[in-house]
Amino acid sequence: MSSTDVRTDESSADSSPPAITGGPLARFGARMAGNFKWVVTAWLVVIIGLGAFAPSVFGSLAGTTRKSA
Repeated sequence: MSSTDVRTDESSADSSPPAITGGPLARFGARMAGNFKWVVTAWLVVIIGLGAFAPSVFGSLAGTTRKSA
């Protein structure tokens, strides 16, 4: 069979994605791999959010507080 032959059997006519075998982590990983843009966006939001709170958390852990002038 050459690469230009088109298969028309029933298995290739099904447009649904193949069933994910494995546990819940495998299903989660497959879903996240299919939604790459959403995953990257979510990680950017998390990183920006943590970066915004980092100075206040560092000051609290170090035992120093900022005083307004």
